[in-house]
Amino acid sequence: MERAADSLRKLVNESLALEIEAAKDAGAVAFMARALVQATVPHKRVDDIRFIRIDGALHLEMVALQSDIGLPYGNVPRLLMAWVSTEAVRTKSPVLVLV
Repeated sequence: MERAADSLRKLVNESLALEIEAAKDAGAVAFMARALVQATVPHKRVDDIRFIRIDGALHLEMVALQSDIGLPYGNVPRLLMAWVSTEAVRTKSPVLVLV
């Protein structure tokens, strides 16, 4: 089982490396934290105040502080997380300035 997991991990890493090379050639490199790739925000609206996603050893739990606000879902929050990750890597800073 562990050998299959290692083979899969190697295949995924090689695939990501190819995608990064193609993105660099196109001048469009983006970064995502591995945890956000494996377990991201919900695709559809969640009626509960809690969202849990488990992928292997990774456990992501989102909890809304108020039930009337809800949790982020859909394409925009996922794109925003990609932008935040990319800017943090690009600027080499944990602080992002929103202008």
